[in-house]
Amino acid sequence: MQILRLAIVFNSALAIQGTHALSAGTTGGGNANPVYPTSLAELKNYLKDSQPRVIILKTTFNFRGSEGTTTETGCRPKSNRDYLAKNNGYKGQDGILQSGGMANTGGCVEGTSVQVTYGLAATKNPLVVTSNKTLRGVGTSGVIKGKGLWIQGDNVIIHNVHITQLNPHLIWGGDAGKYAVFQENLSTLQFDSGP
Repeated sequence: MQILRLAIVFNSALAIQGTHALSAGTTGGGNANPVYPTSLAELKNYLKDSQPRVIILKTTFNFRGSEGTTTETGCRPKSNRDYLAKNNGYKGQDGILQSGGMANTGGCVEGTSVQVTYGLAATKNPLVVTSNKTLRGVGTSGVIKGKGLWIQGDNVIIHNVHITQLNPHLIWGGDAGKYAVFQENLSTLQFDSGP
């Protein structure tokens, strides 16, 4: 699940701006006056309120450490133990245990217990995105570090937003849920990079 390291859980369809069949008619925030959040709280509020919004990101929003960290028992998969035994500098990834323990945690094949420390912002309480929102980054400045998105509405456009640092050292450190994701021009940790 590390291929798409975004904490995005979809309750309904996500469409990216464009003229393709699945996104036809998607307007996001439409003609709403653009807003430019300057704080973590402001970004959270704009994304989750009931107003149509065009939210422009002109800076990096760094949620790392904003909700604390935790240390708990995790999983070290056999593949990771094998890599570590080679002593070639490759560290691999340990895993955060999911509900049901090691037997129910994907990626913990033949796992052994190990202590893992991770940031809670990436694993708990993702940024909720409600209906009629456009979230657009400006150039390379539209960055959200340490927290993912949870799309809870319809008519949402996400363009040129870079989502990074979701506990990259861990399996399940901020991965996407197991729901369908519509994507266009997706590269690692980036929705619709645009032209």
